[in-house]
Amino acid sequence: RVQGLVKLDIVSNRNYYRITNPAADKTKIEEINTNGYTVSTTVIVFENGHMLSVTVSNRWGLITTISNYKKYNENEYIKVAIENGVNYYQPCKGIKYKYTGDFISEATYIDFQDKPMEVNNIATIKYLYYIDNARYGIAKETGYFDLNENPINSKYYDCHKLAYDYDERCNKIKEAYFGSDNQPIGDRYDIFQKKYTYDSDDQLIKSENF
Repeated sequence: RVQGLVKLDIVSNRNYYRITNPAADKTKIEEINTNGYTVSTTVIVFENGHMLSVTVSNRWGLITTISNYKKYNENEYIKVAIENGVNYYQPCKGIKYKYTGDFISEATYIDFQDKPMEVNNIATIKYLYYIDNARYGIAKETGYFDLNENPINSKYYDCHKLAYDYDERCNKIKEAYFGSDNQPIGDRYDIFQKKYTYDSDDQLIKSENF
């Protein structure tokens, strides 16, 4: 599904994407810069309507990332990925994704026996999304949990939950951090909220920390 936004007043100095279907089970996405050159190409292969693999190539046609997907249970898939010849998810094998409707609702790190494991104190990441037409599929909440499904503060983000506000043009206008008690919490820089302001052409013009 491709969600359109609103018409831009100024389109210069913007990369764009060309989406084609070279085969019934294949989708090709090219990112093209303002000079008309392809800077990256993503090829997605499907099997029986489900995503099977994703290959990303750079501007010179060299493959940088290969991701493979395998069905685990109903609405659950395991993803493994190689980036520049190295396991992208090391020290774990990969990630098990759980889908709810159109969206990934949970992502769990797994070991080489396909069992849940913790990476930097996190085992599972849970997501909530916007479902209106303008912001469809944009994450509005990300939460972190341990192996026992207990809410836990991420060592990377210094919080349990990140909450995002987007306007109807899909500009992120606020980002806030919450602890495992669901109360506002400051990160390592003592920032608990960020706000962003954009001009009429969606260019960021102001950023504030609180």
